[in-house]
Amino acid sequence: MTRPSSQSGFTIIELLVALTIFAMLAAAGVLLLGNSVSAQSAMRVKLDGLAAMQRTNGAMTADLAQATSRITRTENGLLAPAFFSNPQGDTAPVLQFVRGGWSNIDGSPRPSLQKVEYWVRLGRLERRTYPLLDGARGGDPATLLDGVESAKLRFRNVK
Repeated sequence: MTRPSSQSGFTIIELLVALTIFAMLAAAGVLLLGNSVSAQSAMRVKLDGLAAMQRTNGAMTADLAQATSRITRTENGLLAPAFFSNPQGDTAPVLQFVRGGWSNIDGSPRPSLQKVEYWVRLGRLERRTYPLLDGARGGDPATLLDGVESAKLRFRNVK
């Protein structure tokens, strides 16, 4: 008597269990990948904001380190103080002063001094410079920071 050969393979229940386990592992992998991508995006936004703050800090530090006492004239010919601060900043610059140390690499006919203004306009902190000190029209402002509502300045009086 010969016995019928036993068939080897998986039952339908075993296949369903294996597919369920694979589906759960795949769903967990997709969830982890999605969280990783969103965390990376959030980190990029934070790092970009931090870099913008550091660039702004560097620009302001360099400008203020070279500040000099020099009265200038506005575009209208009116006298402007050597150092001017306006906390509101809506119709006038938040900060205006003259700085030295402006490099003249190409030997242009201009001074080594430069008038600098910082404005808070339309939710941006802007830096505007003037090619000449007295009566010149300012250049186009450069945006340093976005999302700025106001600026608060404090000064230390050193005698």
